[in-house]
Amino acid sequence: MEVECPYCNHVMKRGRIQSDNLLSWTPEGESSTGVSRWSKSPNSIVLANCSLLWGSSC
Repeated sequence: MEVECPYCNHVMKRGRIQSDNLLSWTPEGESSTGVSRWSKSPNSIVLANCSLLWGSSC
């Protein structure tokens, strides 16, 4: 089932939002794990940088 984005009306892709040091979205089927906690998939989209003092939001 295709779902359209309520903002741009394009078909959305399945994926996951996760956080470690970066709050990012990663497409379904791709891994964002790597050598460091800052590693991400080449197709990931960084939504926010996390801060210990200020937190993060998007």
